[in-house]
Amino acid sequence: VPIPVKGVFPTEATGLEPDSDCSLSFIDGSSDLSGYSNYESVEDNPDAVISLLREEESKGFCTFYESLSDVQKAVDGKPLVLTKVAIVPKAGTVPQKYRLICDARRNNLNRHVVVREHLVLPRVIDAVADVCHLMSASHGDHVNAMVIDFESAFRTLPLDRRELHYHVVKVKNYYVLFRCLIFGLKSSPVLWGRAAAQATRLAQLLYDSRDPDCGRIETFVDDPFIAVKAAT
Repeated sequence: VPIPVKGVFPTEATGLEPDSDCSLSFIDGSSDLSGYSNYESVEDNPDAVISLLREEESKGFCTFYESLSDVQKAVDGKPLVLTKVAIVPKAGTVPQKYRLICDARRNNLNRHVVVREHLVLPRVIDAVADVCHLMSASHGDHVNAMVIDFESAFRTLPLDRRELHYHVVKVKNYYVLFRCLIFGLKSSPVLWGRAAAQATRLAQLLYDSRDPDCGRIETFVDDPFIAVKAAT
């Protein structure tokens, strides 16, 4: 589903059209999936993957189905595109936790995704400049700063129903339909960036409407840096 360019981020000079020479592998009720497999990290530890996906399901990010016909009904009968998955251990987690990676390049899905913009992130010097500016303001006593994190940032953006059939993974005998952006899709960073940029601008307006020198916000992908100067 096309998303119009709004001029917030720079546009890409190349890669504006999908790769028409690269076909997607659709599956339906007649497809033979007996030899289908994911990456070795998943095949060697399927229970950890199922547990991770069940946690995602509890948050409303995906839905489990036990048959191909059931998941096809959920996407209005459209043929499916399966995406292979892998897991990567998160460093320093006890008990061990994993990050789920969906390889939308291996199944050629990314070659059909048109990304017309690219993100422009703030620099560290921008955050430093914000703090220096607030320190020079005449009001207030101290500058307080903090960094917060959007948990599962990509997952907070729901998919258009017409695109659901492109976002299915198969683990063991389960079909898992994602209802939000997946980590590994070429367009996910820009789509999240657009949402984060809008949220940051709206939040900045709360400061600007009171006093432009009251606070500043810079969002580094999914980590907003917030600096505020006020009386303590």
